[in-house]
Amino acid sequence: GFVGAVALDISSNTVTERARITHSEPGQEVCEEWVGINEDGEEETYRECWVDMDYQSQINRSVVIGDTLFTVSEKGLLASDLETLRDAEFVSFAQR
Repeated sequence: GFVGAVALDISSNTVTERARITHSEPGQEVCEEWVGINEDGEEETYRECWVDMDYQSQINRSVVIGDTLFTVSEKGLLASDLETLRDAEFVSFAQR
């Protein structure tokens, strides 16, 4: 899944996704296997996988100042160019 902010273009008739901004690195897939009993009473191996996401990357606030979009997470502050929405600079916060 995606963890971040979505930039939208909004007109009188449409809402269009313009870009996605994230503070996270691509997540690692984590899988877990276990043995259980199926409907027929037989042992069966089950497997479940998910993408391990870093909760500290969740964007909590965003603000536009001048021509820069700032987004804040527990990981840090990201400045993005408002026109292109490309990352300009990331300032990391000290992790506890």
